[in-house]
Amino acid sequence: MSVLRFIFNFFWFILGGFVMGLAWWLIGLLCFISIIGIPFGRACFVMGELAFWPFGQDVINRRYLNKVDDIVSVHFRTSYSY
Repeated sequence: MSVLRFIFNFFWFILGGFVMGLAWWLIGLLCFISIIGIPFGRACFVMGELAFWPFGQDVINRRYLNKVDDIVSVHFRTSYSY
């Protein structure tokens, strides 16, 4: 399975993952200009790393990891399901 993961990551990186990852990192640097944007900038760096090598990584909800909602995403919900 790791051979396929490497092959898919390699093709992903060559066919656009490199540009996408650099774009996320550039946006992250722009977010660091203001104090309010620092958490978003950190998230952009994580997304950039995920854009470089996406195959073999798991994306999980923070609620399942530490039983706490994200501060930002709570305000953008349209419906609450408790």
